[in-house]
Amino acid sequence: MHEKQLDKDTIFQTSGFVDIHSHILPGLDDGPVNLDQSLEAIKRYEALGFGCIIATPHWIPATRWASSPEVIIKKVNEINSILQQKNISMTILPGMEIAFSDQLYDNITSSICLPLDLKDFFLIEFPLSPSISGVSDHFLTKLTADKRLKFIVAHPERCPVFLNNENLLHKLVRLGMLVQVNINSILGGYGKKIQKTSFNFLRAGLVHFLATDSHARADRTPPNNNQWKKLFDIMGEEGIRNAFDTNPRQMLAGKEVRPLAMNEMNFEQSYRAGAGKDLFNTFRKLFNRVLI
Repeated sequence: MHEKQLDKDTIFQTSGFVDIHSHILPGLDDGPVNLDQSLEAIKRYEALGFGCIIATPHWIPATRWASSPEVIIKKVNEINSILQQKNISMTILPGMEIAFSDQLYDNITSSICLPLDLKDFFLIEFPLSPSISGVSDHFLTKLTADKRLKFIVAHPERCPVFLNNENLLHKLVRLGMLVQVNINSILGGYGKKIQKTSFNFLRAGLVHFLATDSHARADRTPPNNNQWKKLFDIMGEEGIRNAFDTNPRQMLAGKEVRPLAMNEMNFEQSYRAGAGKDLFNTFRKLFNRVLI
């Protein structure tokens, strides 16, 4: 068991929203290269009303993106110390985004993987390539038979194995897994198909958390004010509160987490507006080509 770097109830002493999926630690994966990039992203979080970020660097076995729990906890300690020195009101907690593999059960039970905030839930990422076309019932049975283990599926709307197979996600939720969808998926940042899939998952009551999946650099930073406002317009105030406050705290307290409810009208308006904008841009490009 890994020694916790913060007091047992730190998460419940912090105020503000909680992001359960963020690549905020510098130099560990494809997240921030240095501390300056981390701090810039943290200030953006703070401006949006976040008070807590769970650091989830990629953990991919047999690659350079497989930092040990000790390294991650040390990095979290260091950045929390710097935030205190700079009087920045943000708490960073440890975790990992653990890559799906046939050895997932063995990796997790051997204590080389960290659950979120060293509590109960492991954040797992299914492949983003279409090479995995399914997940065997034998594997799922093995993974979920051990009732000590709990899982959150990271951004299934981006994973080919779920894109055309909502039934698989239903199965995972029935087996006790929770589901996290990316903000950028809902806003259409990954394209219309992924946006529509994320809406479908929300409609079906399959989503428990939203998260930034920020990488603290380039175009993968925490949302700006305009993006945050659009998300508020889509989800509503209650939806935002449940996604980023109530449900993360319930999860970390080991209590029941309910699926996010959605405002059908807001979702439809957002999707149609985005589709209309795409159509307008297509016609504009064609018109410009004719003029040329």
